[in-house]
Amino acid sequence: MKGTIFQKPFEFNLRVEGETWAQGDPISGSLIIRNHSGEPVSLSDTRVLLGYADLRHVRAKSPDAFEILQTFAVPAGDLAGGAEVTIPWVFQTDRNSPITDTVSSLFLLYGAGSSYEKVGQLQLAITPFPVILDFIKILQISFRFVVKTQKFTRGAVEIKMAPPEGGKAFSHVEQLVLRFAMKEDHLEVEYGFKVKKIEATAANVTIGNQVISSSHTYRPDQLRTSSGRFNHDEMEVCVREVVAPFEAKTQKS
Repeated sequence: MKGTIFQKPFEFNLRVEGETWAQGDPISGSLIIRNHSGEPVSLSDTRVLLGYADLRHVRAKSPDAFEILQTFAVPAGDLAGGAEVTIPWVFQTDRNSPITDTVSSLFLLYGAGSSYEKVGQLQLAITPFPVILDFIKILQISFRFVVKTQKFTRGAVEIKMAPPEGGKAFSHVEQLVLRFAMKEDHLEVEYGFKVKKIEATAANVTIGNQVISSSHTYRPDQLRTSSGRFNHDEMEVCVREVVAPFEAKTQKS
């Protein structure tokens, strides 16, 4: 991935290794700076930044659209007239870093100055931590739940899933909302089952909804085998323990 911006007398070319990254991955590349003038020019205030922003504010070119998470400052000094320099940079993302969704995203900003709407901008494609994706596959394959949306909110990855269509197993479940966060090497998962609630009185019967929530923390030895692979068998048992009561209720109805 690459981007180019001109800020006289400089031309900035940002080169990024890769196209997509998972939470916790390093993001690295190089910044190529060319001085198109005939005189030495200072590189002060030239930086590569890792920022987070609401996409609406970016499109509106709001001056305070970006929350700067990390900064790489280009070493101070002058770049000779007509010269070019290549400077490597790297940012280490966190396993709980924001993912890219329809509302917000991480960006790379590059160039000179503190006006973020005037520097170069590259939007990054960040996916959930691999263990989260493997976890979701269990619900998709073993229980036939379908992913509807995923987003980053309140410091966690939130994934909304719908129960299988046309089946009776989860007919009382309208939606499952999962929230994921890594705490050291443990995976914290919040389950929120939105289920139909039937209330009967002498006068009538009403159908409403209620959310049944629970939180679970899964240990590293549950998440991965001794060889480092995702422990599908162990985690399927763990997920089934949470999901089964909702399936059993519908089977009895």
